[in-house]
Amino acid sequence: MSFLSTMPILPTITMKKSPFIALGLLLPIVVLALDYSDATSQYKDGPFSTADSAGISLLTHLDVLQGNSDGQFLPRRTLNRAEFVKIAILLDDQKNGTSVSSALTDRCFPDVAPSAWYASYVCAAKARGIIAGYPDGLFHADRSINYVEAVKVLVNTFGYDVQKQTGDQWYTPYLRAAHTQKTALPETVAPDAFITRGQMARLAAAFEAESKGELNLYRQAEKGVVPSSSLSSSSVVSVGSSSSAVSSNASASSVSSASSNLPNAAFPARSHFLLLGQRSQPIATGNYFPDLEPVRVQSTTVKLRNKIDSISAMYLVDSLGTQVGQLTLDSNDSHDLTWKGSFPTGSSAYVIPQKTSRDLAIVVLLNDRDHGGYGGEIVEVTSWSLAGEGVWSGQSYAPSVADFTFPKHNTAQATITNIYNAQLGTDALTPGSNQVVGAFTVVGTSISPAKVKVEEMDFQVGKSDTVTVTNWQLGSMDGTDLVNCTTSDTTVSCGSLPDGIGTLQDGKRTLRLYATVSVAPNASNPYLQVSLAKAGTPSDGGSVQWTDGQGHYNWVELDSPIAKGTLWK
Repeated sequence: MSFLSTMPILPTITMKKSPFIALGLLLPIVVLALDYSDATSQYKDGPFSTADSAGISLLTHLDVLQGNSDGQFLPRRTLNRAEFVKIAILLDDQKNGTSVSSALTDRCFPDVAPSAWYASYVCAAKARGIIAGYPDGLFHADRSINYVEAVKVLVNTFGYDVQKQTGDQWYTPYLRAAHTQKTALPETVAPDAFITRGQMARLAAAFEAESKGELNLYRQAEKGVVPSSSLSSSSVVSVGSSSSAVSSNASASSVSSASSNLPNAAFPARSHFLLLGQRSQPIATGNYFPDLEPVRVQSTTVKLRNKIDSISAMYLVDSLGTQVGQLTLDSNDSHDLTWKGSFPTGSSAYVIPQKTSRDLAIVVLLNDRDHGGYGGEIVEVTSWSLAGEGVWSGQSYAPSVADFTFPKHNTAQATITNIYNAQLGTDALTPGSNQVVGAFTVVGTSISPAKVKVEEMDFQVGKSDTVTVTNWQLGSMDGTDLVNCTTSDTTVSCGSLPDGIGTLQDGKRTLRLYATVSVAPNASNPYLQVSLAKAGTPSDGGSVQWTDGQGHYNWVELDSPIAKGTLWK
């Protein structure tokens, strides 16, 4: 992907001061440029993690976000390139006092139809030098956006100075610019990882706050300390303080397409935690290519490996989240494994053009906990077929199918959303007993009153031969209980964690790994590092085992390695 950087310089900070008398001191009242109060109560699937709430709230107050048509925000879902560009353009319009012109929709990219809901935003971004498309000359609106693409769009939008150096990857200068301005995501994210909507909100909010000179205030909000514009600059309020109501308007950007009733789908399908009471990401995906003529999609059949009581409804959608139709249980299948759907015909039919590759997905709506939803069920598609009618011939037609993906998923009433190193990246190696050799913060979200409880952690240990480590123990930063850990080769396993160590409080908990450390005399360059290496899948366990009170899970929906600990040297 190639983008151009031609944005204007950052706006200056605007603050007003007025006298405020407290305890005999004359203090200024700072009128903040941005509103950091919690606005997530308007989303049906809240509450969210503290960090996600900060970004979502800030952009919601700016009328840049509003969520999906069903009232949910779905912070764990991905978003596509068109949706992200719309958010960037709305921020750019507010920054520069401009507005998107419908006159900019005359085929700015060959694959962007003037009638597409996103055309004006994409064409405005191209005209302003924010994007230039892929090397093939196309925009690819429906592709999920990854981290470096999102950073590059925002760097261009906010006019950062981009310095290219010998040996750089194409994206390195943009990541460097974001790190220099401290607007990159604070946790480690793989460059090519698809970002979630929560990450999108946090990233875009950081760029916006930095442009107003309030990045430090925003980072405090991510930690749950929210500044109040009605108090002095040293005053803060907690996340639980009341927030002003926010109304949606036509300029607000939904994170799904304007015509969509379902969240944008991430392709290809990968394993997900399917949260009770919510619509899911794809449980199966396939790529369809009608070779001979355009095809009206008429029906589809999906078969599951097991009966899943938690599924309320099933839908066929495309990669923009557009709903093709709904599936229901086949009454002829007494095992409740088969789901079938018949779809509209005529002018309302969903048509796949001739010689056009079309990504389609199966998504589900889950029952909530009080109406049959249960955590711990394994959801897996075993077969999927599609039938259609040729637009020209009227004959029955089965489009060629490729790239079927049927991963396993877990239903759940909670999920772990992040795990990160809670200490410095590098620090001094200190011999002695009861040394903190690792600290990791676990962040999760749950459907009240359920809570995430970590049951076991398996740490990968890297060290020099001159370092000896014994007496491994795991505890919580805010508690005194410790559990003994076992060692095997380069792995330290800490299991059977009690509630006081493993249960997340207010969606977060920091766990500390202690050990006795010895360093050989005159050792050359000794080092020690412990990490959580493997995220795992429902079929292949990872480094973290946890429960939501119903199901027990041995994987997390994160990238591998999950988190690298401090490098002690």
